[in-house]
Amino acid sequence: MLLKYEPLVVFLRENSQETYVEIQNIYSEIMSKLYFNLIKIYVGDSSKLIEERITKADLIIVDEQFHQATIQKFQHMAPFLDSQSSSSMSSGHIEAPISPFSYDDREVILEKVDSHPIVAHAQKNKKYMFEAVFRSQNKILMETISKEFIFVMEFFALKPNQTSYLFNQIFQKTVNFYLDWLKNYVNNVLFDPYASLLCLLVTE
Repeated sequence: MLLKYEPLVVFLRENSQETYVEIQNIYSEIMSKLYFNLIKIYVGDSSKLIEERITKADLIIVDEQFHQATIQKFQHMAPFLDSQSSSSMSSGHIEAPISPFSYDDREVILEKVDSHPIVAHAQKNKKYMFEAVFRSQNKILMETISKEFIFVMEFFALKPNQTSYLFNQIFQKTVNFYLDWLKNYVNNVLFDPYASLLCLLVTE
């Protein structure tokens, strides 16, 4: 929509550098606030969809002997429990702890790297593994940055090597926010080794 005003911007660049630079600064300030608010909302909404399957209290390797000993221990308690719990314990149907190395079919995320991002506000009752949420966040960021880069070059009649200053003004706050959030989550919340490895592969 704004591209129709490109000839006017080019005219200002050639005849009024001060006005041209002022327009650039105003544009970058507006877009910086817009992108920052949008990514902040999306990261907040999408992070609520993460299924935290593995915690720091989980064992790297499930101790089967301990699990069997636990079953035997609870079987002695069966007479004191309700019928459903008693039946489960007497038959040995007690769910074993999940190993961090139980990856199921999570590698299929690598076949969906270019899929549409998750619509976070429409997925309130659905949970995703961290790598799926990361893929979605990363795709939104990359597509937004790529399209904005092309637009800035066309609208302000710039060459690729002339866009760095304006581009940094637009995205510095947004990218720093996301990197800070990601670093904090990975360091303090994420204890899933497969999620970390899959995230690295998603970005290749």
